[in-house]
Amino acid sequence: MRKIGFVGLDATGQKIAVQMMKENGRPLMGYDEKMENRTHFDVDGGIAVEDPHIIYENCDLIILWFPDGKSVMKVIEDILATRREGLAIINISPKLPTKFHELKRRSEEQKISLLEIPLPEYLIEEEKEGLENTHSKVEAYRKMQYFVKQMNEEVKVRRIIQ
Repeated sequence: MRKIGFVGLDATGQKIAVQMMKENGRPLMGYDEKMENRTHFDVDGGIAVEDPHIIYENCDLIILWFPDGKSVMKVIEDILATRREGLAIINISPKLPTKFHELKRRSEEQKISLLEIPLPEYLIEEEKEGLENTHSKVEAYRKMQYFVKQMNEEVKVRRIIQ
């Protein structure tokens, strides 16, 4: 069974991660710079870690959620530094890092899958304004779930070929 990690547990990230746990019936490993976000994640049934490298080194699939491209770029660079073949990264952040194509090329060289599935930026705005748009969040989550399933199929195909 693949271990899944989630990096970026602000209000929106936390909701996405908790929904994933409910649908998959198992906890995710999660990290956020803010201790209070990690504490909330623990309370919601996740496994919060104090160092993101624990996720980078132990999870097979890492999902990233950040409101800005610079944070995404730094985290992806840190993950690539682990040089773990077969690892999968899905960035669902609404903003692409400026050097995403370079990160994608480097990840392919290291046999690490890097997918870009940006969720709509209005989700962040809704969180800031305290609005709830259940339909858009469910739609975005389903889109991500589809790609997670595709990643699982890709891994099965790789195992058959090898």
